[in-house]
Amino acid sequence: MPTYNCEMKGSGATLDAYLNEYHLYSNGGASHSYSANIRAWMDKANTFRIKIATSAKAKEGDTAQFSVFASVTEAGSHRTVAQMSFPGGVDSPGAGALPFDTFGKRLAAGNNLDFICDDPVAIVEKPWKADQRLIVNPRAIYELYAEIQKNFVERNVARIMDFSRARIAFCAKLYDKRPDDYESNVRANLTSTFAGRPNWKIIQQPDQELTVHEFLPNKVVRVLDLHGNPPLRTVADKDGIQFGYDIILAMTAGGLVWIM
Repeated sequence: MPTYNCEMKGSGATLDAYLNEYHLYSNGGASHSYSANIRAWMDKANTFRIKIATSAKAKEGDTAQFSVFASVTEAGSHRTVAQMSFPGGVDSPGAGALPFDTFGKRLAAGNNLDFICDDPVAIVEKPWKADQRLIVNPRAIYELYAEIQKNFVERNVARIMDFSRARIAFCAKLYDKRPDDYESNVRANLTSTFAGRPNWKIIQQPDQELTVHEFLPNKVVRVLDLHGNPPLRTVADKDGIQFGYDIILAMTAGGLVWIM
């Protein structure tokens, strides 16, 4: 199964990056380094969109720049599908002015933000598109997070596996695994993790201590703490090491679920 990845780097400005309708990355700082598997967000026809603007964290005289690189890897073969650099990858005039949005801009030769995926197997069915319902009450996000956190703290593997049914079904396709094998791996990971009796950070008031990043407004969200970090993680040990789990929720035909 081919692996589709993107890498983005930037400095001197805020950066927001989209693939198709999905908001992949958002950071108001002035230094950026982001990489991700993009298969979950891909369709047959794909377009990256990059937006940059003035950052309060940029130093005086800093040059606004970024680069985008997307590739597909399969059986040791590596092929670039999209790439662009700013400001050199944009046709003049006004390529270097802030704010800047790649939408509708002509790109210089050798730069592209569009690509076609001709392999239908590489495009994963998106459960959140199977139903028109939206997340209309943000409280539902915080309540589901609180329930997930509770069962991690209590080391309740059986209950967490119940919460993980949609995640297992989707991620098995995303990572090209047999569902039974992926489920076994999830269970083994939880069992191994809990055997070490981890000390989890506790979010006491999710509606006040959490925020969300919307990949797709009112449909697919990543739960974050107020510092932009995944909240389901351990307290740092004496060496400063932490580990945890990403919580990406989606509204599907089965309701609001943990999807990734």
